[in-house]
Amino acid sequence: MLALMTAGVLCLMFGSFLMSQPDDEDIKAQIQENVAAVKPYLAKEFPGEKWTISTVPFEKDEYQHVNPYFITVVFQNEPDAKYEYSLNEQGDVELQGFSSTNDVSEFKHLK
Repeated sequence: MLALMTAGVLCLMFGSFLMSQPDDEDIKAQIQENVAAVKPYLAKEFPGEKWTISTVPFEKDEYQHVNPYFITVVFQNEPDAKYEYSLNEQGDVELQGFSSTNDVSEFKHLK
């Protein structure tokens, strides 16, 4: 009897864990909200500049380990650098990281 009760509790816990996980549509909607928040932030912080925004194709197997909520920004006047933005708990845009394809020692858009 104890084994059956333990198995039942474990099944309920596993089931509630699976049900609480976001599905692909929820993730896509959150990504679009993040992109919508990053655009005005960039326009305010870097007026007059042009940039390209990209997101992680999280549905593809080779990208499933990458955080899908990060927004990658490449500025037109700094094409070798990538900046990663996300939203914090309060909904504010934050720079999460940056990288370069060459040995650039100075990033122009660190704010």
